[in-house]
Amino acid sequence: MRYIRQLPTVALRDSVDHLWCLADGPRYPAERILPTGTTELVINLAADTVAITNHQGSQRFSGAVVSGPYTRPFDIDAREHTAMMGVHFKPGGVSAILGVSPHELLGTH
Repeated sequence: MRYIRQLPTVALRDSVDHLWCLADGPRYPAERILPTGTTELVINLAADTVAITNHQGSQRFSGAVVSGPYTRPFDIDAREHTAMMGVHFKPGGVSAILGVSPHELLGTH
């Protein structure tokens, strides 16, 4: 597995904490994602889907999704997410970039 973390350009540093990329990701069926209270834009580079399972059941989204601040863990099938990239926003940073309040995204994808 290769994981790369990159600082954003100066123009984005007020809103974005870091950019990340995952290649040759794990191939096991379940990975628990713990709540961090942050917001991420996640893009699946290998498939046009992002699949999660949380307290509301299983959900499938298009290959790009915004994951809001979560208060509960959720699970992914790591086999479906082996090549990913994302934007990890600073607290409140999603508002400046996407025009959406973190509160509107609370507990959602």
